[in-house]
Amino acid sequence: MAFKYHSTRGISAYNSEIDKKVSLGLLDEERANKMKEEFSRKIDILIQMWSEDKEKKLKEKLAELLSTKEETEPEEDILRI
Repeated sequence: MAFKYHSTRGISAYNSEIDKKVSLGLLDEERANKMKEEFSRKIDILIQMWSEDKEKKLKEKLAELLSTKEETEPEEDILRI
């Protein structure tokens, strides 16, 4: 979530800089819009890749915790007898 917030702020800052260049006549509006779209698309791809990686790590950790729990459960049953 923090990464998405940070990325959104980065996109906004980038877009602001592009808009400044357009207003100063250093960049035409059509090219500026293409640059903004491309940058936003690349950041969205990074967010998706990051999210998938985090989800994968979370699933691995949950599987690890569940396997650890399953390993300890039989011992608990033995101790109860």
